[in-house]
Amino acid sequence: MVTNIKLAVGAAAVLAGVVLMAFFWDLEFFWFQGGPLGLVLTLLGGWDLVETIRKKERVGPARDRSSVEQDRPKE
Repeated sequence: MVTNIKLAVGAAAVLAGVVLMAFFWDLEFFWFQGGPLGLVLTLLGGWDLVETIRKKERVGPARDRSSVEQDRPKE
C-alpha cells in the first residue's frame, strides 16, 4: 500500500514538474521561477519513482523459515 502511494507521489511530482517546465517557465512563485522549480520537481519525482520501483523489485514474496529449511538438500 505504501509503495503505491510513493509511486503516485513520484508520478505527480514528475507531471507537475513537466507542466511547470513546459507551460509556466517564466511564472514567479514567491522567489522561485516556474522552469527551474519544474526541473527540480521532475528530477526528485523521477528519483523517487526509480527508487520505489527498484525497492519493489528487490522485495520478493514472503517466505517463512520452514519453507527455506525444506528447500535445503538433506545430507
